[in-house]
Amino acid sequence: LIGTGATPASLPALNLAEQQLVSCANTYGSAGCSGGYSDEAINYMAAQNATLESIYPYTSGSSGATGTCNRAVLAGTKSGQVVQLGGGSTRVAANNEAALKAAVAIQPTVVYFAVDNAFMYYSGGVYRSST
Repeated sequence: LIGTGATPASLPALNLAEQQLVSCANTYGSAGCSGGYSDEAINYMAAQNATLESIYPYTSGSSGATGTCNRAVLAGTKSGQVVQLGGGSTRVAANNEAALKAAVAIQPTVVYFAVDNAFMYYSGGVYRSST
């Protein structure tokens, strides 16, 4: 979900279509369900209109298949069904919660974190490292 508008407190949340990235960003180097990099996704979304999830629903999670880009859905979107993202990015310093909250309020945000091998088996709840 991302917010839009003038001030973070008044922003309605928008649920953008993950499936659009999974199926359509291959021209930017993404490999769909086989992986990709966040900069590829951000570059794709900056160059294209980001469609809402309600228009382009997520299906790869249940099928495990990348699927083919549905260009007819993308071409048929109307005003209010797409979001134009600005180009560029902002780097938030580590451990700066206020800056992260500000970034999340106005743009899609990517977060990286380091984990130990046990994290591979994480399935939910609060993660506590054994090392």
